[in-house]
Amino acid sequence: EVEPIQKLWETVALCTRSQDKGVIGLADLNARTGPLQVDFALRTLPRVSSDPEKTPNTRGRAVLDQCDAYGLVILNGTSLETATPGRCTSWQPGGHSVIDYAIVSEDLIPEVQQLHI
Repeated sequence: EVEPIQKLWETVALCTRSQDKGVIGLADLNARTGPLQVDFALRTLPRVSSDPEKTPNTRGRAVLDQCDAYGLVILNGTSLETATPGRCTSWQPGGHSVIDYAIVSEDLIPEVQQLHI
């Protein structure tokens, strides 16, 4: 059986093959990326995060690597997020974190007006 995260990235790979279509993804990835952003978007869309854990976990590093490989940008914590950029998406008795993400193709960034979490 294929893991859901593997299926997700296989689907993203198929979708990014088309040069004339972008990718928009909203997903509960259970990944902690801290304030990190893919390298090609660091200058235009740096990120902040209210997640107390600033170091990516294994899943977070994998998300960043896959986003980099497929030309995707994480919108959470960027200037496009209204109200409180970097706002946590998960609240548990033991704490809070950013584990749910809005991710888009780099070429779709000009089309994004705002993100509200």
